[in-house]
Parts: sequence; structure tokens; C-alpha cells
Amino acid sequence: MPMILPRFKKKRMASFFRDAILFFLFALSGTLSGTLSAATTVTIDAAVTYQTMLGFGASDAWNIDYVGRYWSSAQKEAIAEKLFSTALTTTGQPKGIGLSRWRFNIGAGSAEQGSASNIEQAERRVEGFLNADGSYNWTKQAGQQWFLQKAKSYGVDQLVAFVNSPPRFYTKNGRANSDNTSTDQGTNLKADCYDDYATFLATVLAHFKAKGLPFAHISPVNEPQFKWEKGQEGCPWNNTEIKTLVAALNQALTDSALDTRILVAEASSYKDLHQSINPTNKTDQIWKFFNASRAEYLGGFDHLLPGICGHSYWTDGDDATIRAQRENVYRECQEQGGIAFY
Repeated sequence: MPMILPRFKKKRMASFFRDAILFFLFALSGTLSGTLSAATTVTIDAAVTYQTMLGFGASDAWNIDYVGRYWSSAQKEAIAEKLFSTALTTTGQPKGIGLSRWRFNIGAGSAEQGSASNIEQAERRVEGFLNADGSYNWTKQAGQQWFLQKAKSYGVDQLVAFVNSPPRFYTKNGRANSDNTSTDQGTNLKADCYDDYATFLATVLAHFKAKGLPFAHISPVNEPQFKWEKGQEGCPWNNTEIKTLVAALNQALTDSALDTRILVAEASSYKDLHQSINPTNKTDQIWKFFNASRAEYLGGFDHLLPGICGHSYWTDGDDATIRAQRENVYRECQEQGGIAFY
């Protein structure tokens, strides 16, 4: 039985890549076979800068762990080259897309729970470094670690660690997702485990730094607006809880002499960053986190990045929406001290 899952994953991944390529070719053929529009002249002035891209990256959640563990060395090496290489062939063609940022998912231990994790799809379960007795097993997430090493060896200089849920040993229900029994849809982290969770993250970061894999950023919460009752690892948080966690993590990073910066708050949409949406204790995050008049203000934490992170789901319906949502985020960031947007 242990080998059935890897073979299944390999076939599923191969099927995914095949279908993606076929979809692309189909879309391309449709474009080429359609009526051509009139030619448009585009002039690019390299002396004019409109924005600065801080990085171009991707995440290893989730199937990359199976690829790293069970695919052949030749297959893995080929994928790593496509992801990370900035080299050119003898004919001047790029060998890869040259990612400059790689996100590593620190698991909460749902894989060890199997079906009891309340995560039906096995590939969405993630191993955890933390054991029940408080010790660590650094052999876990081996496939992800393989690609993390490869990213570094190819020169990727922006390694980002992110978390979907605290370790299951620290959660209220003993799982890596929430029962959402709280009336305010608050966190699944036990009230007395903020320091434990922060220490866990600092320990993981220190371990990888000692291996020559220092993380530039740590993102301790992900899409806190969602309930995260099933389907994958996830944990809801309100803004006050996020501030409490940032304070604990800031201290843990200082105690561990780490220079990793804290990245908040991986909002589920751009609207959550600049609008007051129910539940209001989870939204309007730019203003609440970076305005000194607010109780949730995150000023004074030296490990915190002076910026905020959000996801662009549901903001691409049309050109006007795409433009308006991004302009609103930019405007709010400027009003709150000119913080960066990630």
C-alpha cells in the first residue's frame, strides 16, 4: 500500500501537465485561426519606470512534495531547471523561467493524521516537523526540501516560508483546519500557544539557516478571512489575533538572532485589504495594521516588513475591476505611510 499513492500522484501530475499543455495549444490555435486585428504600434521607453517588481516566484504547495520524493532524479532535475534556471542554451533560448522567489509551505502535520485530518484529498495533507513530545523530525517534507535546496543552488535569493495552520498539537481541535465554533470566526490556535507557535516557527527558520537556506520572509497566517473548516490545512484569524501573533513571533525571532522579516497578512482578496467587509474584525487590514490610531497597529515590531501581502482572487472580471482594485490598494498603502505591497 505505501507505494500506491506515489505512483498515483506521478500519473496525476503527468496528466495535469499534459492537460495544461493541450489547453494552452488549443487556446493558441484558436487565437491564431481567428481574424487578426489591425496592427498596433507599441513604443517602450526604457528610461521611464512605472513600478518595481520585487520578485517573480511560485509556491511548493502541495504536489511538489510527491514529485520531490518519488519522481526520478532525471525528472526532478529537469523540472528544477525549468523553474529556476536563468541560463541560456547555445542558441540563446532560456533553459528555465528563472524564478527569483520560492515559497516553502511549513506543514501542520495533517498528513500524519490521514483521513482524521478532515482533508479528503491526500495530496493536500502536509507533514509536520513537530512531534507530539515537542521534538523535531527534520526528515519530514523531504520532497519540498529537495526543491528548496535546488532553488538555492540555482541562485534563488528570496526564500519565503509560509504557514496555512499552526501545528495540530497547538490547535483547539487537534487538527490543521478549524471547526469554526467561535462566534467571531477567530483562530483555531489555543489561547496559551501563541508563544509555542512562534517558537516553533523560529526553530524551523533557524534549522534551515544552519543548513545554508536562510528564509528572507516568514508568513505566519494565510487568508485569515476564510473559515477553513475542511479541504486543506488552514486557520482563520481576526486582526487582533494577528497582532498578538506578530508580537510573539517578533520576540521569538529576536531571541533566536534571526534576521527573517515577518510578512502579513496574505489576505484572501484585495478588497479585504482596503474595505470594511463582514466580519469587520478581519478586513480593512492596511488601515488597521498601519495606522497608529488603531488598536491593531503593528508599529514597533522590528522584524515586521513595512508592507502588506494580499491575493488577487476575484479581481479580474474586467479591465475596470482589475484597475480599480489595484489602484485602491495602492492608494491606501500610500495613505498609511507609503508601505509596500507584496
